[in-house]
Amino acid sequence: TQIALLACIVVFTTTIRAEDEAQWIQKLSAKSWQEKDQACRKLRIYGTAKCVPTLAKLLTDEKMAHTALFAMEEMKFPEVNQALREALGKTKGLVKVGIIGSIGTRGDAKAVPELIKLLKGADKEVTAAAASALGRIATPEAVQALAELRSNVSPISAEASLKAARSLLTQ
Repeated sequence: TQIALLACIVVFTTTIRAEDEAQWIQKLSAKSWQEKDQACRKLRIYGTAKCVPTLAKLLTDEKMAHTALFAMEEMKFPEVNQALREALGKTKGLVKVGIIGSIGTRGDAKAVPELIKLLKGADKEVTAAAASALGRIATPEAVQALAELRSNVSPISAEASLKAARSLLTQ
């Protein structure tokens, strides 16, 4: 009977969370920044892959992008990686820097080709973020790109190369 009781609790809790998630997703389209922020914070903890498309829409909103990143960065769903990669081409400035940082934190190896392209951009903050993310991801392709950047005597690439070395040692 204890096992049956535990099973009922799990089903009940899952149902409540699914209903709550639907409400939090709906709040992401509210006009109020506070409601959206609160929803992002709840989804960070309880969100499933269902909330990723709606959170991804906030990545192009300068006021909400960092809150959406906060919600998405720790989610273990591959859909998050895809959403972050797609948002790279739709953003600029500090929002793009934040997305790049999240990609690096998540270790998304599929983003390496796009990050390498960003090393050649005019925005120094974006370039630095891309180099740092490549250092965290530390695939052979990422390490090679940092080595090429380092040959231009760039302090950004030197720091990122050290991150890559630490990542490779950890792996």
